[in-house]
Amino acid sequence: MMTSCLIIALFFSACNEEQTSFSLDDITGRAKIVGNLSYSEGQAYEDSVFTEKVKYAVGKKVYVEINNSEFSPHASTGGYTSFETVTDENGNYEIEIPAVATGRGVQVLIRAENFLGTQSFVKSTEDGKPIFETRQVIFTSPIESYSLKPDELIAVDFKYIAKERDLDEGLTEVATLKVKIGVGKLEANRNYWGGTPYFSFREGITALVTTLHEEYRDGYYNTVERKYSFVTNAAGEAMLQIPVREKKGYLRAEIEVTPFRENNFIYYRYYDEFYELTGIYRQYQGGFIKSQDYGILYYDEYSTHQLEVRMVFDADSGQNYYYSPNDYNWDGTAFEY
Repeated sequence: MMTSCLIIALFFSACNEEQTSFSLDDITGRAKIVGNLSYSEGQAYEDSVFTEKVKYAVGKKVYVEINNSEFSPHASTGGYTSFETVTDENGNYEIEIPAVATGRGVQVLIRAENFLGTQSFVKSTEDGKPIFETRQVIFTSPIESYSLKPDELIAVDFKYIAKERDLDEGLTEVATLKVKIGVGKLEANRNYWGGTPYFSFREGITALVTTLHEEYRDGYYNTVERKYSFVTNAAGEAMLQIPVREKKGYLRAEIEVTPFRENNFIYYRYYDEFYELTGIYRQYQGGFIKSQDYGILYYDEYSTHQLEVRMVFDADSGQNYYYSPNDYNWDGTAFEY
């Protein structure tokens, strides 16, 4: 008999002191896991465009852990077996594990090693352009759980989560915030002068988020402020991981979207008569064009909170053909999901 601490093909297993002996050679079934690991070093800004600096996680260990009881009837003891592989120069990995056909198969936990790195943050803006600073972060792997049977193949890709390493403030937890930006448009309507308002969504809108939350520490309240930049995806959305100290609390998020030009905004003066206007899209809330939106959110470790930001068209002077953004109920126009 062999102990459960074995060297097997291209990977190895580990054991703890409580684990008793059994042979993985008795398990003839095999399953395979493939995937890719990547992480973001933050954002860059060039030619008025934000880009995400996504890198492959090269040479990182990937672990697959299995409770030994999953190998029943070949093993019924406690303890675990851990298999390991390493990502290649493109962040890809591949690992083969023993699998049994009974029940659901074997339940596995898949994770990758964490590592220290840097990420660029937006510190401020100057003349409409972001000013970056680089901070040290810990890139943390998610943990995924799957069930596999013999001959199964699954792909498990990881994108590391960056947690800011702030030794003074100890921001070790994460609050998840989703921002959705709508672009106000008009569609023709025989019964409505000027058209009916609705929101569309687009990729590539840039914005700056300032987060503030108060912490009671050493007998005093301390306000922690952070700035982040983001670029929307095709659904007009961006997901942010905000470092915080506690697992739950209140967070104020202020969102400042970079105004952008529109050269063919369609304004329906009548149903069959329209004009193409030029102007700037700006943030709008409460009946007014404004410089930013904000929300005060209660966060916890299980929730994802969403803020909606409305952008409306502000026509250049001298050619508005009676168009005014205040003629429409933009606040009452719902986003479509």
